[in-house]
Amino acid sequence: FAAPAVGPAFVALGLGVFAWCYEANTRSISAAAEARWTEIGLPLTEFEKTLIPIHENPGSQIVRQVLREQVGQRFYKEGTPAAAREPAPPHADSARSLVDHACNIIFLDLVPADEVEVSADSFAAFEPHADALAAASRRILDTAPATWAFEPREHEASAPNFLGIRMFSQLVAAESIRRLQAQDEQGAERALAAGLHVQEGLAESPFLVSLMIRVAVKALLAPKQAYLPATDDDGFERIARETAALDAALRRTLQYEAWIAVRHPERLNSDHYTLHDENRRIPKWAARLVDPFYVRRQSALAGLNLAEHVAIRRNPDTLALDDFGAA
Repeated sequence: FAAPAVGPAFVALGLGVFAWCYEANTRSISAAAEARWTEIGLPLTEFEKTLIPIHENPGSQIVRQVLREQVGQRFYKEGTPAAAREPAPPHADSARSLVDHACNIIFLDLVPADEVEVSADSFAAFEPHADALAAASRRILDTAPATWAFEPREHEASAPNFLGIRMFSQLVAAESIRRLQAQDEQGAERALAAGLHVQEGLAESPFLVSLMIRVAVKALLAPKQAYLPATDDDGFERIARETAALDAALRRTLQYEAWIAVRHPERLNSDHYTLHDENRRIPKWAARLVDPFYVRRQSALAGLNLAEHVAIRRNPDTLALDDFGAA
């Protein structure tokens, strides 16, 4: 062999050995993640069997129409394949302006009392839309809670539209305050019920963003619900049931994230993991070569870390803490 060719050959051999060792270590971390999930009683193999397709229902079409008409939003998250198949919503700018008015109402400093006392001028820009919103609330409540389609085998899943659902929740929250100001408890209850009804179907979804939507909607509407008369189902027992359900849902979403990371890292958006950015200053051509190795490594670590997070949350010592381990 010519002497000049020996150097590059050794470099190529060294890189090949390094890549093989790196991948072997990644596979070892993935195996450790699988083993850890099994050790804490939540094996990924058994979890995979619970991932069944979810289809839209009649309530989905109603919510899709309401989101388009009331807040100018699609049913699915922007950038996902399902959202791309939906036509662009009309009147998006005017819808955002209405939501801005709603937020002005939501964030008013309300005096702690049994009744809402707000100046009628606060509702001037919002009031012309109240009838349409009430009609939309009735349509939502007349059907089963909407579901968002989910197919476990899809390479790129189509998540629910967090922004659209939150914007609608802001509208019904503002409408409930307007109704309470007019001493229309029935109308306020209907508005809040519609907001809660929209998020009920998200309980079937394994997406973390679905759980985030549910928590955000409940947190937004709860202070307004406090102005309504108490029901027989109110109290700490209901709160305890909802807390347990949300905790179980969080565990499921974290396990879904781990299942994707360990079993299907190719589904992850490599833009979040790429080695090419202004901080690392690695050339783009080099990043393209090493990114697949790096993404698989980061995914394996994520799967293991998620198992540890769930283990900590399920630990009796954690649950005995005053803040359930939040700190």
